[in-house]
Amino acid sequence: MNLGHFTFSALGHLIKTSIVERDIKPLSTSFSGPVGILAFTKLSMASGTWQLFYFIAVISLGLAVVNILPIPAGDGGRLVFVIYEAIFRKRAPVKIERAVNSFGMFFLLALFLVVTVKDVIQFKDILFK
Repeated sequence: MNLGHFTFSALGHLIKTSIVERDIKPLSTSFSGPVGILAFTKLSMASGTWQLFYFIAVISLGLAVVNILPIPAGDGGRLVFVIYEAIFRKRAPVKIERAVNSFGMFFLLALFLVVTVKDVIQFKDILFK
């Protein structure tokens, strides 16, 4: 099994578990933003060069996975509109595309804020040593 397959499998498992348990905790404890990445980078650096390189590879793969998700205002969201254009041979209505992307951007900014606050609380001991 390679790291890419594992990443997609783990994400699917986390989403499935959250749906079955009707609880966001499995997802929220498994994701971090820039603050969490900084904390894990500090830990990886303390573990040695190869651990840091492995961590960088995992972060790059994780960003690729999140980037391809069909979240409006992201690359995956744009891909949805490109597929729509390919199927229907016309562009999606501009008002709808703009509204979907505006909602997506608001969602991503709100998610970024929530994840950053969670990470600061969760990793304060690592960050502020």
